[in-house]
Amino acid sequence: MSQVELLIANDEEHAVFTYLFELQESGKTNMFGAAAYIINQPQFKTISIDLAINLVKKWMDNYEALRVALNIK
Repeated sequence: MSQVELLIANDEEHAVFTYLFELQESGKTNMFGAAAYIINQPQFKTISIDLAINLVKKWMDNYEALRVALNIK
């Protein structure tokens, strides 16, 4: 398994991590409040607040590797 496969478990995580970079770029919120933004997006309606919090934590803990893996400039 590649490092990307280990960091991004599925398509939903890929979409959430991409969204988090977009949210960060927008400046709409401090990223510690990002979980609330995730669960309020129609495309993430099946994500619980607990999962959203865990995904934000995973995004923060692996920020640089995810930025590179997702080709975020």
